[in-house]
Amino acid sequence: MERNASLLNQTARLLAKPDRIDCETAFRCIVKGCIHTMQRCRTAAADGDADAVHKMRIELTRFRAVLLFFSPILTKAGWRRTRRYARWLNSRLGQARDQDVLLQYARRRRYRRWARTSFRPIERERTKSYRKLAVDLHSARYHRLMHDIDRQTHQPQVSSEGPQSGDVGMFSEARLLEWRDEIERTGRHLQQLGRTRQHRLRLKCKRYRYVVDSLLKLGVGLSLQDLEFRETAKQAHATLGDLRDLRRFKCAGDGRPPRYRAKKRKLLERAESAFRRHG
Repeated sequence: MERNASLLNQTARLLAKPDRIDCETAFRCIVKGCIHTMQRCRTAAADGDADAVHKMRIELTRFRAVLLFFSPILTKAGWRRTRRYARWLNSRLGQARDQDVLLQYARRRRYRRWARTSFRPIERERTKSYRKLAVDLHSARYHRLMHDIDRQTHQPQVSSEGPQSGDVGMFSEARLLEWRDEIERTGRHLQQLGRTRQHRLRLKCKRYRYVVDSLLKLGVGLSLQDLEFRETAKQAHATLGDLRDLRRFKCAGDGRPPRYRAKKRKLLERAESAFRRHG
């Protein structure tokens, strides 16, 4: 009840904002914010700072999510190479971040004994991943990616065709509904999904919450349904992410970690409960 009241109050404040933001402005503002944070964290990430790597990965994911969100009205020219380079950088950041997560698991009291033979191999893989990432973050390819994004955001990006190409609030209402319906349809059958489809669902939830967060920062008025489902997507994203990490941790050792099946079942039930509560 308190959470719903808070969401209602937040919605009322956002809807009360008189200024409207067009799609072009919203897209530029979000992208520039993502790139600014990435550039600010780059040096620390190249020096092996795990928090900086995590922040860079979040902002790159946010950028890719926003690019996908606005794709129906974006001009197509110029973004093909940018998308390809963004996938490359995401893979590099993900490899380093995944090793950090595995180390965190290995250091937990519950898993220390089970992971004692895996700890050093994980550390070696982490060191290797961070070395590769440091090279990549100083590479011409990385600088070309940043240059391409900066150049693109200084050019017209949104097509003038279509009734939703102007006000970002109108566009977001329809687009978020489309994303929400797709996630809900899949989430209702979570227990029947294989690993690949669970992974895809996790990515969709992550994109949804990152886009909603970005729109809220701009003061875009969103519906109560959008705000409530943001909490559902957040919980499903976090829980399915934990499940993915647990499975990867299992593969790093010999056999199953302690209480692996029970933990896996609990995570699946928690993710499923998020969709049941929303429904």
